Amino acid sequence: MNQYGQIALSYYRTYRPTEFAQMSDPQAWATQVGQQVTDQVVAGQETAPMEPEASYLQTVEARKTARLTAETQALQELVYLEPEPGTEHLRVPGLDLPGWEPLPHTTPAR
Repeated sequence: MNQYGQIALSYYRTYRPTEFAQMSDPQAWATQVGQQVTDQVVAGQETAPMEPEASYLQTVEARKTARLTAETQALQELVYLEPEPGTEHLRVPGLDLPGWEPLPHTTPAR
């Protein structure tokens, strides 16, 4: 199982516990989802625009940007599905998931 599979397993265990509990083989599922995410990330990275006159650093930057964009999109499509009702109390500040309103910004009391 790759890093994306581990992310999926953790996300489903926390935010989609009913679906997670119904999985006959969560490890195999996470391995498959992780590979799907990887495939989309690699395909997205390969779409980075390459300018013939680009320097090495410009090429690296373009590929990294394309990879991060593809990674974000793949995780949103395949892993970060809408959390189950009742998991709102598990929210992590700064992590806005589909179907949830962003948490209001609060400043810690001094």
